[in-house]
Amino acid sequence: MKQRIVVLGAGYAGMLAALRLAGKARGADITLVNASDQFVERIRLHQRATGQQLRQRPIQALLRGTGVRFVQGRVTDLDLQARAIRVDTLAEPLAYDTLVFALGSRTDLDSVPGARQYATATESPQFRERMAQVAASGGRLLVVGGGLTGIEAAAETAEIYPNVKVTLVTRGKLGSGLSDKAGRYLRQTFGKLGIEVQEYTAVTQVEAGRLHTGAGQPIPFDLCLWTGAFVASPLAQEAGFAINSRGQILV
Repeated sequence: MKQRIVVLGAGYAGMLAALRLAGKARGADITLVNASDQFVERIRLHQRATGQQLRQRPIQALLRGTGVRFVQGRVTDLDLQARAIRVDTLAEPLAYDTLVFALGSRTDLDSVPGARQYATATESPQFRERMAQVAASGGRLLVVGGGLTGIEAAAETAEIYPNVKVTLVTRGKLGSGLSDKAGRYLRQTFGKLGIEVQEYTAVTQVEAGRLHTGAGQPIPFDLCLWTGAFVASPLAQEAGFAINSRGQILV
């Protein structure tokens, strides 16, 4: 009987796992499950802030010739004891012998009051349209989070739309993971682009058009882009995996 391998999630990790297994686990029955039929380059989503069109990458095309079966659908239940997966587009459970859990993460819009209601994430379908409106009116973009996504979104927006006032708020040091040389270059670049940076600033609440911080004075905005933190898929906890505080599976 063929070994049944199911890969959940077709992001970078899931897609790479499926392709490598197709080459090494010869004779295995490999199934890749993903909610979208497109491979999304998450690290490029911030480019939509400047109106850039991201290249379409159909998953079926990427899997062509590999023998990997693709199922488009959302996982609704994972039974570790029965080794079975419920997918909303399948009438019967999907059985497996080996499971690759690669559902990834999403932007955490729930840890700060008001973030889900008044902020947006790069993966939001409305992000590009709302950014275009801000650019047209010469408005204010407030980026929350000093990681690479926040840095790139702020820099590209300020470069393409010099009429937009860009502010970046981070609870730590800007570019904390960079070398000293790279950090100095980043600050020089932000200075040339006119990007205002507020470091070591904790966000406490988001309201319509205003961001509240521990520093006191609210920061006004027309669009708040939230890149502050990520949380893993809740399915891991629901299925009974041992997880950490961010919902990541302990291995």
